[in-house]
Amino acid sequence: MFSCSILRICCLLLMVLGYSNMGVYAQCSKPPDYPNMELTSESMAITNFADGTVVNYQCALGYVRKQGSSSSTCSNGNWNPPSLECKKKSCGAPADVPNGHYNLSQGIEYGAVIEIICDKGFVLANQVRFRTCLATGWDKRDPICEVVKCPDPPQISNGQMNVDPEIILSYLDVVQYTCDNGYTLIGTSQIVCTENATFQPDPPQCLIVHCETPVVDNGIRVGGGVPPYGYKSFLEYECKEGYDLKGTAKITCDVHGWIPAVPTCERRVTGSTTPATNTTTTTMKTQTKVTTESTTPATNTTTTTMKTQTNMTTESTTQGSGGNSPGMTSHSIGLLTVLLLPVLQLFV
Repeated sequence: MFSCSILRICCLLLMVLGYSNMGVYAQCSKPPDYPNMELTSESMAITNFADGTVVNYQCALGYVRKQGSSSSTCSNGNWNPPSLECKKKSCGAPADVPNGHYNLSQGIEYGAVIEIICDKGFVLANQVRFRTCLATGWDKRDPICEVVKCPDPPQISNGQMNVDPEIILSYLDVVQYTCDNGYTLIGTSQIVCTENATFQPDPPQCLIVHCETPVVDNGIRVGGGVPPYGYKSFLEYECKEGYDLKGTAKITCDVHGWIPAVPTCERRVTGSTTPATNTTTTTMKTQTKVTTESTTPATNTTTTTMKTQTNMTTESTTQGSGGNSPGMTSHSIGLLTVLLLPVLQLFV
């Protein structure tokens, strides 16, 4: 009897422990977070997540449902993930900007930032340069690109411009200048309002420009007009026969005088070459001694000695061609002397 009571108590304890363990094992923790989605407000209010509890998800702010189920169930202590897929919400193409456009490199979906770029000659009037795609659409107001305005154009001395002082000049407006009588316009007659709110190029000048008549000795004017010479007048010269022109033949009257400088005519130098002269002096001395002896009776012995000495000096001038001047050579003279010697003996 006592043993049966103990057995019943043990069975009851086992049953209680079994049910207790089963309940702890079936409990789920708080539902997890998933990218681009969140629990609905009703599901967020649940605090006890027993086995079989169902919670629902929805797309996060800035995202919309693409496909799949939004529910998740607690099963054996684990949550079955939802099959919900969410994509970014599109803000749509922004409205066109007059005289400008958007840089849409980041797209037009939630979180994208676009930049407003005004056309050349236009600037942002309301300083709205960037806009962001929010869950509610594009933030900020539509931008405005307005035309660039230039300050009053510069005044010039001794001239006028064709602009009404009351008119505000803007991008690409042109200002025309003219000079008073007797003055020459130096530079360009027109300036333009640019995208930088400045006028380009610099305004012209009105000046009195006069160039003196050039004097070119031994030169002849072959181009250009007659005096007086004003701005951009030109002259062209050439030199007389026997003279060479030094400088530039064509010159132009400029603000500071003639440019380039007035040329000159210089006498042409004719080059001459004198051939080299070689002078050769030759001194020739020929001496001939002839002795004749004749034997006569002892009473009369005559010895005749003839001595002929010839001195000859010749000069020859050899020019650059290398030729010799005509004349007798020393060899010819010596030969002639030997030939004439017997004749001379006949007269001794």
